[in-house]
Amino acid sequence: MKFTLPTLLFFLGIYCCRAQPSKLVYWDPKQLTEIGGDAGYFVDSTNELSYLEVAQIPDTKFLKIPDKIINLGFSPSRIWFKFDIQNRTDEVIYALFLAQDIDYIDAYVVSEDTTYFMETGALRPFERRYFSLNSVVLNLGKHPKYLYVGLKDMNGLVSQIELGTIRPLMN
Repeated sequence: MKFTLPTLLFFLGIYCCRAQPSKLVYWDPKQLTEIGGDAGYFVDSTNELSYLEVAQIPDTKFLKIPDKIINLGFSPSRIWFKFDIQNRTDEVIYALFLAQDIDYIDAYVVSEDTTYFMETGALRPFERRYFSLNSVVLNLGKHPKYLYVGLKDMNGLVSQIELGTIRPLMN
């Protein structure tokens, strides 16, 4: 069977889009790091999958995000993101959502020192936030492994997520 260059590029493109999320290594405690492009995403068209069910989905089912900023447009579905994280500092790290108006954010943090599920977002009670800020901040602990984030927004899904320690986060 002969393959032409366009055919090979097509299959390479499919493979790259289906590639599992890359491991995100955080190493500079003085800087915030943009992490959107390091995620894989999965569209839950049923809007019924729990965070535990999403955690069981194989990496090959998560699509690669093409940019550092998450911009997936409008979708009636909940979109789940998976981040594979390694912290090379000796400090607690946090995920900061710079988009303040995401309607629903479901976060599942899996870490050696903290594992929890949290429901927050613009249409949920403000008291559920880790810090009393307009932006959503998640405590990932010192030794995070995975961060699963389910986002749903009525006005289109655009978000920037940064990772960092408390000092650059509060600056």
